[in-house]
Amino acid sequence: MQPQALAELAKSVHTSNEQTAKEEDVFSPMVIVLLLGFASFAWLAIYLALRMMQPNPLIISGAVGLGGLAIFFGADAIKHATTSYDLYVAVHRWTFWSAFVPIALWLHFCSLLYRQVREARPPPWDGALRALVVAAYGLALLLSGLGGATDQLVDYQTITAQPDATFRIAAGPWYPMTIAFNTLLSIGGLFCLLQARRCVSANNWSGRKTLLLQLHLLIGGGLLFWAGSLWLPLGFWLNISRIPGILLVYAGLLVLGYAVAHTGLLFAGQNTQRDFGYSLTAILFLILLYLGVIAAVGQLNVLGTLSIILLVIATHSAFDLGRNILDRLFFTAEEQQARREARDYASVLGTQPVDLRGLTRAEVAPQLLDCAPLPAAEQVEASTAGLPPRATPLPSSSMAPTDPPTAAADLPCSDTPAAEPAPALTKEFKQSVRRAITDLKSPPQLAQSPLLALPLVTARLAHEQRPDHRLNRAAILRELLLSYIEALRPTDQAAPPASDAWRFYNVLYYPYVREISRKAALSELRRLEATGANSDPHVAELRTVLDWLANVEEATFYKWQRRASDIIAISLWEDNQTGVTKMCR
Repeated sequence: MQPQALAELAKSVHTSNEQTAKEEDVFSPMVIVLLLGFASFAWLAIYLALRMMQPNPLIISGAVGLGGLAIFFGADAIKHATTSYDLYVAVHRWTFWSAFVPIALWLHFCSLLYRQVREARPPPWDGALRALVVAAYGLALLLSGLGGATDQLVDYQTITAQPDATFRIAAGPWYPMTIAFNTLLSIGGLFCLLQARRCVSANNWSGRKTLLLQLHLLIGGGLLFWAGSLWLPLGFWLNISRIPGILLVYAGLLVLGYAVAHTGLLFAGQNTQRDFGYSLTAILFLILLYLGVIAAVGQLNVLGTLSIILLVIATHSAFDLGRNILDRLFFTAEEQQARREARDYASVLGTQPVDLRGLTRAEVAPQLLDCAPLPAAEQVEASTAGLPPRATPLPSSSMAPTDPPTAAADLPCSDTPAAEPAPALTKEFKQSVRRAITDLKSPPQLAQSPLLALPLVTARLAHEQRPDHRLNRAAILRELLLSYIEALRPTDQAAPPASDAWRFYNVLYYPYVREISRKAALSELRRLEATGANSDPHVAELRTVLDWLANVEEATFYKWQRRASDIIAISLWEDNQTGVTKMCR
């Protein structure tokens, strides 16, 4: 019999019982597993993308890969449940790529994770690894095209009818290529993870145990996925049950999905365990509620179930994004910003800040944690370069390197932990300090600062016996920054408040502590003049400073602000490394 005739026969066989199958519409165990897979990976992909604070290749590759897996499981659920020949073929052709692209993304994710661990010292075979990732994407696209448009990987002309009113497609002559593809890329990803584990084990990072746990989950999930991804094509090729392969893949991918989401966000400075459990519980409850209501009033089918699951996940995960869009219709720009910050604040409070690689580690001496002012004798006068006073003499600019830190990843991987030199001050740390100073008047923004993970903050938290969460960490960070700004105040009280000795203090204290910006200084000055309280010495001093702020050149003002925040960054960095800290004054 000709292939075209077989296809027509398959159609005709299903015509008689299609209506009956639709009326029964009972989900098989395989379809239920596939629906669970779709729901799991669709939510993981959206969750990971929405929790990404800034573009990160590691998180992006993980989110896209999880989204591809959601499409794979959803398409497989349709193929295992549909009684429509045309729908079966269309879904098979148009989603064939989802069997290959996520595996290429898996290799890419593992390679990025390994590079992240290695930091500034790539492995000797880094070029070969990059070439392998590019080749993996190219081969995935090639196999996707062959499988969707030709009969070489699967034979669209040989589709047989099954007793349960579904279809089965036969393997094509080139189908073993898919087995080789899955094997090669799975082994490549596991190799990168094992190398990353070796490097992490060889270093003394503060978050080494946390990262090793995530790497173990990735390796374990990768092994389960590898076993299942080999079983599925072999089972399809040899015509044996696919259920063990599906269960292995599903179990492995669940572990991988959690580990990918958690590991990617850990490298972004967020421990999302509480938020992860909270969000997952809410989504599962809503999905079950919606499906239960619809099942009670009507009859569910696979397409409807997939639609409901996707609708619940998309609408409730992106609820804040939708409210941001609606806010544009009903609120002013200032109100929109405040409402957006409030929602971001609520979300970020579900995570804990982490310093995964310990680049700002320090051992803070307990005796230095007492809230007492520094002796006046320890204050030094500003140097000829115009540096402000601080608790210890400030090094010259030549002693403030801006090169990337010598991190644990720069050291050779060995079987024994390596002693790490103290990291050097980085440009990123300076920028974080500037942003934190700017955010002193905005708790929602300050609560997102990476400086919350500083050991100085952790030590103060433990010393004061406060519960460890972002609210308390943000409060302590604010206290620390205020003390560092106060340390910029000259010790020579005879110096005029608008003199050069006060400029670093003034450009930070008034805009960010008193919340009087340079642009608002003139209007505040006029308000003070209208009150007529010129006899008060404090008012007279404030008027002098406000007049100075209103008249200083804009470029000069911002240059002094950057210099002042950099001085605080140097002081904070050194204190964080040595354990010398300026606490409550």
